[in-house]
Amino acid sequence: MSALFIQMEKRHAIRPLQPCGRTRFTWSHISDRRGAGERTPASHHRCGAAGVVRWTDCRGAAPTSGDHHSSEDRFVGRCVFAGPQVQQLWRDTGRQVGQRAGRGGVRKVRILRRGVPTGRSAKMVTMGKRGEMFTLPGSDCVREMGSLNGIARAGWLRRAGRGAAQTLTRDWHALSLRARGIVAGGAALPSPGLHTYRYQSSDGTLRLHLRSESDHTGVLFVDVTEVVHLSPSACAIAHLVLEGCDPETIPHQLAGAFSGVSVKKFAADSQSISRMIAAFVNATNGCRTRAREEHVVSTKEHPLFSTSTSAPYKADLAITYTCNNGCSHCYNEPDRFELESLTLIDWERVIDRLVAVGVPHLILTGGEATLHPNLPQIIRYADAAGPVVGLNTNGRRLSHQSYADELQSAGLNHVQVTLESYSPEVHNAMVAASAWKQTVTGIENALHVGLHTITNTTLTQRTVDHVEDTIDFLHGIGIRTFAMNGMIHSGGGHCNPDAIPEQQLPPILVRVRDKAAELGMKFLWYTPTEYCRMSPVELEIGAKRCNAAEYSICIEPNGDVLPCQSYYISGGNLLREPWDAIWNSDLFRSFRNRVQRPTEFGLPEECCDCSDLQLCGGGCRIEREARAGNSPSSSCSCCSSRPGRTPQLSLIGEPR
Repeated sequence: MSALFIQMEKRHAIRPLQPCGRTRFTWSHISDRRGAGERTPASHHRCGAAGVVRWTDCRGAAPTSGDHHSSEDRFVGRCVFAGPQVQQLWRDTGRQVGQRAGRGGVRKVRILRRGVPTGRSAKMVTMGKRGEMFTLPGSDCVREMGSLNGIARAGWLRRAGRGAAQTLTRDWHALSLRARGIVAGGAALPSPGLHTYRYQSSDGTLRLHLRSESDHTGVLFVDVTEVVHLSPSACAIAHLVLEGCDPETIPHQLAGAFSGVSVKKFAADSQSISRMIAAFVNATNGCRTRAREEHVVSTKEHPLFSTSTSAPYKADLAITYTCNNGCSHCYNEPDRFELESLTLIDWERVIDRLVAVGVPHLILTGGEATLHPNLPQIIRYADAAGPVVGLNTNGRRLSHQSYADELQSAGLNHVQVTLESYSPEVHNAMVAASAWKQTVTGIENALHVGLHTITNTTLTQRTVDHVEDTIDFLHGIGIRTFAMNGMIHSGGGHCNPDAIPEQQLPPILVRVRDKAAELGMKFLWYTPTEYCRMSPVELEIGAKRCNAAEYSICIEPNGDVLPCQSYYISGGNLLREPWDAIWNSDLFRSFRNRVQRPTEFGLPEECCDCSDLQLCGGGCRIEREARAGNSPSSSCSCCSSRPGRTPQLSLIGEPR
C-alpha cells in the first residue's frame, strides 16, 4: 500500500516560465509564532549559491471553541520530556499550556485519553478533461497511543473540571507524528504554516508554496497555477525534497514517523515526488500539466470542488475604494467609496495574518489600487512575506512608465487591466472618463516591464456586437490571455439595463471561444452561473463555480473580511477577531457547505437533488438574490448618479 497521497486541481495560468538551471538553497525559518501577525526574529542559514528562498510561518493561535472535543479528553498533569529537541517541538506547535515554577522539565499539556486518530486510506488524484478527479487507494496508518511513545511520560491523568477547557485539537495528531520522527532519529515533519521556495530562471522567478496543515497534511502550490494536495507522508517527503535533501536519504529520515509504510515504499514515493517537483520547476511554457500527469497515476473518480480547505488559496486586498473612473456598472456600493483605508503598518499586519494561515496568493484591488499612496510599499512587503502578488487595475496610472517600473521592481508578479472595448468611444462611455488611451498605454507598459499581463472585459449590450474586434485588438498589442465576465449584480450592476441574461450568453461565449482558438489565445470565463441556465462545461470553456469564502476571500479597506469582493456582508475584521471565528462564521460556512446543506445557502428546492450541484454550486449568490428581490445591495445605485467616486484618500490613524 502506498504512503503517497496527492490530489490535483487545475488553476488559471498566471506566469509562464522557462526551464531553469541547477539551484541551491537559502532559507529563513520563523519559529514560535504565538499569534497571527506576531513575528520573532528570523535565523538565517545558507548553503551554496542563493537560488531558492524559503519562509516558514508557524501557526500557534489558541484553540477555539470549534476545536473542542468530548468530555473524554484528559490532561497530562506531568510530562517529563526527553531533551531539548522535544521542548523545541512543543514551542514550534505553539501549544505550550504552562510550565510550573522550579520544574524546568515538567509541562502541563492536554492529551486525548484514547490517543491519536488512526489514518484512513490515502489517495492519489488528478483531474480529467471535463473536471473529473481520480483517486488511488493507499495507506497512511498512525498507531494509536496514549502518550508520546516514550517521549512524554504521564505521571497521572485527571479529568478536567467542569469549568476547565476540555480540548485537544488536531495538532495532537501532528505533534505525535513529529515526535516519532525525532524518536527515530530522522527529520521532524514540517511545521504548520506557509513555506515558500523561489527558483530563479531565465524567464523570472518560479514560486512553490508548501502549506503544511496542523494535522500535517499539505498543499503544494506551483506558482499558484497548480494545486497538489498531500497526505502527511507525502507532505513530509515534499518538504524534504524542497529543502534540498537527497531523495535517497529521505526514506531513512522518515521511516520512524509513519508505521505501516516500508522503507522500500518510502523510496519509491520519494523518487516520484522528487521527479514531480523537478518537472514543475523545469517545465517549459504550458507544459506543467503534462509534467504533472507524467508522475501521477489516475484510477478512480473524485468530484471537482470537493476538497475542503483550512484557508483560501487567494485573498483580494481592496486597499481603497477610491477610483478615477466612474463606471455605471461598477459592483462597488456607493456608500463604501468613503471607507477609510488602513495605514501601511496595518496592511502589513493583514498580510502577516494571511500568510500565517497559509494564503499563497494576494491580489491588490479596489476601487483603483494604484491610487493608494503606499501601493509600492505594500507590494514590497507582501512579496518579501512569500505570496505571489498581483494587481487588478484600470491601467491608467501604469501609463507612466516609471510607475510601472516601480511596481515591477517592488515585486509585482502579474497584472489584470480592465479594457471594455477596442473602441475608445465605447470604453470611455462605459467608464465615464477619457481613459481609453491611458488604459491601452498602461497595458503596453506592463508588458514592456515584464509583468505577466491579462485583460478583463465585461460582456454587456454595448460590447457584445464587436467582441471579436476587441479580441483582435488585444492580440495585436501583445495580450495572449484575456478574461471576460457578465454583469455583477451588486452596486451599479444590480439593475443595470445593459446586463445580458444568462440564457443569452451561450452563443456569445461560443464566438469568444472560437476567436480565441483561432488566434492561439487563452480565454478565461469568470462568472459563475447556474448550469441549468448556462453550463460552461457544455460550452467547453472550463468548469466554473463561485469560490467565495472557500478558495478566495476579500479584505476591505478597513480590514473587514468579505466572502468575495462584491458580496458586502462581513464575516469579521481580520485585525480584531481570530481567523477561526471568521472562517467558521455562519456566513462563511454557508458558502462552503452549499452542497451538503443547500437550503442554508438559500438554494431553491430543485437544486437540492440536482446532479450538477457539486460542479455548479448554485451559481452566483448575488445574482440569485437580486433575481429574487432580496439582494444584500443597499440600493439600486444604477438608478441615480454615482457621486463621490474620486474622494481624497484618507488613511485610518493618519491626518487627512
